[in-house]
Amino acid sequence: MTEQELIETGFTRVDVPVEESGNKNDYYYYSLEVCEGFELISDESDNRPTSNWKVYCYEMNISIKKIEDVETIVALFRQFPKI
Repeated sequence: MTEQELIETGFTRVDVPVEESGNKNDYYYYSLEVCEGFELISDESDNRPTSNWKVYCYEMNISIKKIEDVETIVALFRQFPKI
């Protein structure tokens, strides 16, 4: 999936400066709280190929490669905001 697809799906960019991370460079990732206690997080900008972003759900230990799958999960969980 592309960075633009993440943005269009409602993900918010989270910038992490060197001072906060302790890494050599600033980086960013995308985050989307789908419902209370359920968050999707993308790759970090410095750890992915140019347009092949992945999204992770650490609560369920899964990674997602296709934006259509992300959209399905978001739609499903938004039906039940207080799971």
